[in-house]
Formats: sequence, C-alpha cells, structure tokens
Amino acid sequence: MYQIPKFHPKKMAKRRRKLRSLIAQKAAECDEKTSSKIPIFIGCVLLIGLIVAVYLSNISTSMIWSDFLTTYRNQYNLIVHGEKDYCLPSIDREKLFSEIRKKVLNQETALSGIELQLRNDSKFVAIAVTGASGVGKSLFVQEFRSNYPWQENIQTESWSTYNIEDHKKQIETFTRHFSECGRNLIIIDNLEPKDVDFIQGYNRFLHENVLKQDSVSLAIVYVFNIVTYTDEQRANYTDNLQLLMQLENVRIIEFRKFNSNDVSECIRHEARHLNLTLDDGDFDEISKLIDANRSGCKNVYSKVLMYGKRRNL
Repeated sequence: MYQIPKFHPKKMAKRRRKLRSLIAQKAAECDEKTSSKIPIFIGCVLLIGLIVAVYLSNISTSMIWSDFLTTYRNQYNLIVHGEKDYCLPSIDREKLFSEIRKKVLNQETALSGIELQLRNDSKFVAIAVTGASGVGKSLFVQEFRSNYPWQENIQTESWSTYNIEDHKKQIETFTRHFSECGRNLIIIDNLEPKDVDFIQGYNRFLHENVLKQDSVSLAIVYVFNIVTYTDEQRANYTDNLQLLMQLENVRIIEFRKFNSNDVSECIRHEARHLNLTLDDGDFDEISKLIDANRSGCKNVYSKVLMYGKRRNL
C-alpha cells in the first residue's frame, strides 16, 4: 500500500532558505554586472560631452586641460596644506613677522625694512642682511626659515671664499630644484664684505635665471657679518657697509649696533626663555661680562645658563 511521506518541517525550512539564498545570489550577480557598467557608461557620456563641447566651441583642449589641472591642484592643496591658494607666491607677512618679532629684539627698523621688501610681488627679491656680531641676524634667519610658509622650497648654503668652484656647481643645483608652487627661498650665510664681487655674479645669474622661467619666483637672503671684535674692525665698520652697497638688485638691511641697554633686555629675555631667575648681583655680573660694542648679545645665552637658577614650579 502506498504510504504518504512524512512531513518534516525542519527539512522544508532548510530547503526554503537554500532556495532564497540561490535567488539572492543570482540577483546580486545581476546587480554587480549592471553596477560595473554604470561608471563606464557615465565615463563615456562625459567623454562624449567633452568632445562635443570642444567641437562646438572655440576652447582648445589645452585650455580645458589647464583648467582641469588648476582645479586639481587647488583641491590637492586644500586637502594636504589646508589652503586652496597655497601655491600663490604671496606671503602672509603679518603672521610671519609676528613670530619673528617674538624672538628678535630691538631691531624693529630692520624687520620693517625686510617686511616691506617682501610686499614686492615681483619674481625676484634679493635682501642682504648685515650688521655687527650679536645683533640678531642669525636669529632672524633661523626664525624666518622656521616660519616660512613653503618649507619644501628652502635651499641654504654656508659660504666659503676658498670653495668658489663648489659654489658655482651649487648655484646650478639651486636652479634645477626651483618649484613653481609658492615662492622659492635661498639663504646664503657666513658672508663677509670681501665676498661682494663673487656675490655680485652669483646674484646676477639667479636674477636672470628666474626671469627666464615664467612660473618661478624667488626670494634670496644674503647674510653678511661685519666683525667688530677689535678697535680696527670697529673703525672700518662704515667702510665695509659702503662696500655692500655695490650689490645690484639687492636691498641692504642693516641690523643696528647694540648698547648696554639692549644687552640688559637680552639678559632678561633669555632668563624668561630659559625659565631661570637672576638676582641683582648675578644680573650685574653678566652685564659687566658682555661688551655690547664688541659682540652685542652673542654671549648672553651662555652667561645666563651659567648664573641663572631654576624657577620654582
């Protein structure tokens, strides 16, 4: 006799789940094939639209490509640097010099002169920073470099009169590494007035090279030290300063000489910076050890470290 098969709810449920899974898998495969075609379809439409736009208008493909690259660079700079106009060569002078003035003391005239030169949006700006020892030139360069908006554009060289051939090679290296984004910065340090003739040709080469490149701008800072350790050197100070005036296309910025009042302010500033205290006796002792005419504030830092006492927290 024929027997009716027994009904197993669990087996039926399992079969239904398997069936639903197969249906869902097939549907997903169809959706995947369809979705993979969508970007291709959109890309084709955009490409056709671009070709039609170029054909129907007088706009060249190079112009459209240039606009695309400009938009791309702006978006890249916005993401990476936080500024859409990062590559514009204009410098936020107020922000830059507010940081410099926190460290460089009593040289407001010199700093204002440099700031004024950087207002110049011409392709080539050359500044010669000069003055006696210990008046803030090296500190200015350090802070200027640290706060410069295009860090990747900075190139430096420490000058040596005995190494002229290497300097000629170095200048060619500088020009090969110029960037079209922002303003390039070259700092030439350790110069003396006797180096003027070499720097004249150096500066002329850079000036001409920058003018040849449409999208390149350059600021160069020459740092000249007029030594004043001896009476003879101090007597020749003005003559050495006049020697620098021979430089063409270079703005000469003199950091003024310091006096005893400037040294006193330097001592207080360094003590605050180092979080040290000085009693009146130690302060007077340091003041006596520093010769403002000879070395400005150059030795203040080491003397404050020697005499200062750690503040109580």
